[in-house]
Amino acid sequence: MKVSKPATGIFNYCIYPITISAGIMLFQLMQTSGYLIFFSSYIPVVLAALLITLLELRFPENTSWLPDRHDIKTDVLFMLFTQVLLPKLFAFIFILTLAGSLQASFPPIISVWPQHWSIIAQALLMLLLADFVSYWYHRAAHSNRWLWKLHAVHHSPEKLYWLNVSRFHPLEKIVQLSLTSLPFILLGVSEAVLAIYLVFYSINGFFQHCNIRLHYGPLNYLFSSAELHRWHHSRDPKISAHNFGNNLSIWDLLFGTWFLPTERRPKQLGLKDRYFPKTFCAQFRAPFQHQIHANNCSARLTPVCSQIITKLLMLVAKALYLRPLLKAAKQPLGTQKRLLTKLLAANRSTVFGKRHGFAAIKSYQDFIASVPIQDYESLRPYIEKQQGTNSNQLTEEPPLMYAVTSGTTGQPKYVPVLAQTLQQYRQEQAMFSLLQFQAR
Repeated sequence: MKVSKPATGIFNYCIYPITISAGIMLFQLMQTSGYLIFFSSYIPVVLAALLITLLELRFPENTSWLPDRHDIKTDVLFMLFTQVLLPKLFAFIFILTLAGSLQASFPPIISVWPQHWSIIAQALLMLLLADFVSYWYHRAAHSNRWLWKLHAVHHSPEKLYWLNVSRFHPLEKIVQLSLTSLPFILLGVSEAVLAIYLVFYSINGFFQHCNIRLHYGPLNYLFSSAELHRWHHSRDPKISAHNFGNNLSIWDLLFGTWFLPTERRPKQLGLKDRYFPKTFCAQFRAPFQHQIHANNCSARLTPVCSQIITKLLMLVAKALYLRPLLKAAKQPLGTQKRLLTKLLAANRSTVFGKRHGFAAIKSYQDFIASVPIQDYESLRPYIEKQQGTNSNQLTEEPPLMYAVTSGTTGQPKYVPVLAQTLQQYRQEQAMFSLLQFQAR
């Protein structure tokens, strides 16, 4: 993989948030200056595209991803048809007609949307909800063979640069628009809110597919970045079954599909099928004529409830077991003293406790002086009598069972297992599961 010399300094981290913020600010400035909303929304997007084009030429992530004229021709046609003309046709011919009819029939549906919120707050809410729907559609497109036939068009490029963000089959684009735009138009979301969403959606999409050396840092946990999305375009289906977020990465984090290795970069992009057609017209026909290779269609739709329950259980384990353990480990001597005091108080009435004066022990030094070091043979008489009579010989709490050793070094040993023993074992297993969950 040919990787160019990276851009240096703060540029890598700041160019994305600065460009996104500047685009939205320019939209608002043009709106307050009286420009038509068409120009207010599209001019920031066009300027961002020009800036990203220059940055790709100056600071490419991978020089082998620089497009040739055939790539550009195909992606320009996709951009004009699926990103410019098709949404307009869909909006004016289908959505607005249907929206007017439904809104007239069901007026209360409009009252659901928080029209009294600020435009920015409404746009953030739309972004969050639209991305939730897009996330699950995207996962379905990687697991359902019929949807994958359409979605494979988007994964066909073997290079990533900003213009191939537009490479979607028209039928899939209609499905996307129906899921992410139609519901909000039916809810009566204002044109200004839809326009801000368009500005963010477009510029973020350009960056998501761009060939610029970028570092998002902590923003990778919020936005579906170029660093994340490059892995989603991997030729390896096990890797591409991650990072489904359209604009945000929070749903990938929540549902376990977030993936960002730090020690390597994606190498081969595209489809397993190296003979998948490359031109605009051929890709338009491909889902109906071409046998789409199924190896890339590997993501599984894990039940939502089970994933949510697992994460909640991990949060409970962290709060109840791991955090108290880590807190106790910061003061080991104090923790051990409190535990010893608790054990002595709980077993002071046992035969063993009375014989060794548990009630009079006030410190660790007292314990050393009163209780000599024990081995199993010195404890065997207490255990056997407690086992036979159920009396409190060694422990105040009656054992639930006795774990029997093999006796390879002598007679078999009977180790008392208390309810508290099992509880401690469950806590250890919960913490072990939590640490594995966090690590993987």
